[in-house]
Amino acid sequence: MGQKSNALSLRVAWAVILALSCSSAFFGYYNNVPCPQVFPPDWQVTEKHRFSKAVTTTDAAKDLDARLKRAFDASVLRKHRAATLERASVAPYKNMDLQLYHKPHPVLNPLDPKLRPKPEWGNTTFPDISVVGFPKAGTTQLYNILVSHSEAEAFNKRDKEFCFAGNESSLSRNNNWEDFVPGSRPTTMQIELQEALHTALQKHRNLRTSSQKKTVNGCLSQRIVSVVYDYFNQPSNKKFIIALRDPADWLWAVYNFWALPDIDTVVPRPDWAAPEQHYRSPEMFHDLVASSHEMLFFEKMLGSRGKHAMDYVWQFEAMAGRENILYIRNEDLLPGVVARPGGVLDQLAAFTGLDRKGFDSQTFGEISNCNDQKGFVKKCGTAKSNAYEITGGRSMLPETRTLIYLLYYEECKLWSQRYDVVYEDCLNVLEATKS
Repeated sequence: MGQKSNALSLRVAWAVILALSCSSAFFGYYNNVPCPQVFPPDWQVTEKHRFSKAVTTTDAAKDLDARLKRAFDASVLRKHRAATLERASVAPYKNMDLQLYHKPHPVLNPLDPKLRPKPEWGNTTFPDISVVGFPKAGTTQLYNILVSHSEAEAFNKRDKEFCFAGNESSLSRNNNWEDFVPGSRPTTMQIELQEALHTALQKHRNLRTSSQKKTVNGCLSQRIVSVVYDYFNQPSNKKFIIALRDPADWLWAVYNFWALPDIDTVVPRPDWAAPEQHYRSPEMFHDLVASSHEMLFFEKMLGSRGKHAMDYVWQFEAMAGRENILYIRNEDLLPGVVARPGGVLDQLAAFTGLDRKGFDSQTFGEISNCNDQKGFVKKCGTAKSNAYEITGGRSMLPETRTLIYLLYYEECKLWSQRYDVVYEDCLNVLEATKS
């Protein structure tokens, strides 16, 4: 009787597992996916044999897990691929040129005449070369290479990401400004922010020298950079550099690097993730990416960061013009390829006017601030890795990479066609996932 009861319980347990695995209530984002037959054929036997097999081996359970996972991954892939094809059919970037409209921040319209930049400030209040993105795409390495040049210097000696003082939260976000209609006089809030901007730039100008060296800055806030740029009425001959990165590697870096309020109990300042405080794993990352089309959780955690990063591409082009922007691949900054003919050093020299021979070989010969490293003076050798301490040195799952390429397929096409930044695996993902 005991054996029969236990066998029945085991039978019910497997049924529950199977039901949950195929239930749209459990996987809310996998509707209309047929449930596969996952019970091993040799389980179609008597109660006695079923009980005996279950308690003497785990092979059946492992086999079941493997089959469920394969079915799960196949359904995820089908759903993501269908969504990518649907998005591609409407050509979201077809009218890209029509989207390239730069709207100055409302805080500057109208500008108090007493708070306009002073002519004597000259070239000391806006950097000649700005490294403006992406975060986690090699901006530190790029910045260090530039400031190592004998004819260049840091715009701010203490901070590579110098985003001008003042009330940055009000300047950098759209809140309180979305429905703003400019009047004949600046509002109290406008004057407050204009005064903060004016004071910050004047103080910085007083700290600068009259050096003829080109200045390099690394502010990664597009809104702040554009406000200052517009404040000076779009100064001429200013150059902007954007480093792009393989979308899968980039999103994996974002996940491992930052603490996020949606999944982390503790979000320190700065908001860096730490192994002793935050949990990360390739499996958790895969679940987040797999749920991306339906779950707000992904959108808040990774999707919004992704959208913000993609916006960099055309926001700066709209602001400064294509001729003043250089797009490079993060992967081309690696010590083994950065100095090759036609590589990043040649591109930087041609774009900035700096002599190709002036870049410091020791600086471009090793990687700065990679993976878990925080701080632009940290060095981490010459080889690149996508392993992080916080995930136990494990890399993302291969199936996750494929899903991310499907998510960013249109962006990869845009980068390739418009900026000559090519990621072949991303561009070929639809062909590679044909069933």
